[in-house]
Amino acid sequence: MTDAEKAAYARWQSKDRRARYPRQLPVAKGEGDVEVLYAKMREELKALNDGDKVRLLMETDAWESTLGARCDELDALADSRRAYTHRELEAAVLYQRLAGTRSYKAAHEKLTGFQGQFARRALGFDRPRDHVPNRRCDHEHNRNLDGVPSRSTISRHITERFPEHERAELYAECFVKLVCEHADRFPDFRDELLTAGWDGSIHRSKYTPGWKKDRAGNYLLDQDGKRIPRLQEWEGGSRTSDKVPESKRGHGFLTVTGHTADALPIACRTGKLHEAEKNLVLDMLATDMPVIREHTDKTRIGVSTLDGVFAAPDVRRAHRLIGYLENTHRVSSGTADATTRNLDRHRKLVFEIEGYPNWRANGLRQLFCVCGQGDTFARPGLNRYGEATSATEGHCPNCGPIHITSGDWRREKNPDRFVMVNPNDDVDIRRIDWMFGHFLHRDDKRSQAYGKNRYAQGEGLHGHATTRFELFADDAPYKRIDQVRLHVLMTYCLMHGLAMECRRRKGQTEVTPGGPPPAASPPLALAA
Repeated sequence: MTDAEKAAYARWQSKDRRARYPRQLPVAKGEGDVEVLYAKMREELKALNDGDKVRLLMETDAWESTLGARCDELDALADSRRAYTHRELEAAVLYQRLAGTRSYKAAHEKLTGFQGQFARRALGFDRPRDHVPNRRCDHEHNRNLDGVPSRSTISRHITERFPEHERAELYAECFVKLVCEHADRFPDFRDELLTAGWDGSIHRSKYTPGWKKDRAGNYLLDQDGKRIPRLQEWEGGSRTSDKVPESKRGHGFLTVTGHTADALPIACRTGKLHEAEKNLVLDMLATDMPVIREHTDKTRIGVSTLDGVFAAPDVRRAHRLIGYLENTHRVSSGTADATTRNLDRHRKLVFEIEGYPNWRANGLRQLFCVCGQGDTFARPGLNRYGEATSATEGHCPNCGPIHITSGDWRREKNPDRFVMVNPNDDVDIRRIDWMFGHFLHRDDKRSQAYGKNRYAQGEGLHGHATTRFELFADDAPYKRIDQVRLHVLMTYCLMHGLAMECRRRKGQTEVTPGGPPPAASPPLALAA
């Protein structure tokens, strides 16, 4: 950077600029504007017991069309003399997830205790099962336990009659339908979907994988000469290198979650701990998010905020295909010495721009003119295919105008400059500089507001899932991916059931799909 360019950049940077949001973009929520609608101490939900909260999910159209329909099919094939229907057994498993217990033993003790009497009535576990042959309950004080499924009954349900892989697939389908149902019923949530954030969380298992050894430290071999694993059903991954941050180190699984500005999950994928988070996000952007996007306002553009690990060309392109603009940067916002030096280095870089001799770009892809008196403006848009576009436009009375559309430029060297991409050159997507021309650069105030909201609500969702549901707590008894997937999806579905009931009780506008707005219905009654 020459002395003249330094002076021009200093003049340009010294100008006070307001963060104006184009009308197509959602406005980032500030402090005090965020509501966690599924929080345990919400005034609107205090009158509900845990059984009522489980019913909220089971009474949704999404759950009925997926899990409910499958439970009815299994009941039709089962012996009519069974003590419990598959719906009742699934309600007991959902109760365990809502109670935040790692085993059904602890949930069973809570459900059969004095505090669980209202939940038993709400879930239909307060009636005896005398229709079952050879089943007797001679003592009246044992009637409290007679209607609650035993641990062995639940074990048979989740391992033999309704195995976890099938349930995990159905809950994955239910979760996507539930997000769409939430958006269709409540226009407020439809607007919230336009501000998304993505983050990964790990499930540290209490099991340690590896190979069996003898006392001398030699590996034990089976009859085929292969090493014998310590765990027979282990499907997790491991990250034990000292180069990995402590928060991402251990043995277990990884879940990447997409959430709204109000900490409501909208998409999730679970994989092995060492699996690349980028691949999980790309899978969600290709399958779940296009379905959810159909239930939002097509005339507006969504903003998706991610960590720097997701700042890859294919992730940026995948966002724009579904009408979202990505908000992610390679240069960190941390305060470490190495981070500060990296930021200063990028700010000192200067690139010439083909066709605009009086304009420059620095390493953060910020545009400034050589006199430093110009102004730049955001120009987001949607093309005829519904894809999001981002452009930066500049005006200067001395240096002239400039218009840079993100995705149309690539970086060249000798000299270091930006040149337009010729469609006939068939340039690889990885060579396109998607950040050049994108107005949500690192120093943009709107980008910082979106980032602050994502960090706060992402950590809020993680905190609720960890402390209340023990979803991301350490030393979890997880061995299989479907086991983790199932717990994550059930937890997120319960969150949406609670959030929809909270919106209804708050009096938010509710829309019946395919019909006029219904009259206000009374709140869910407390079980007598």
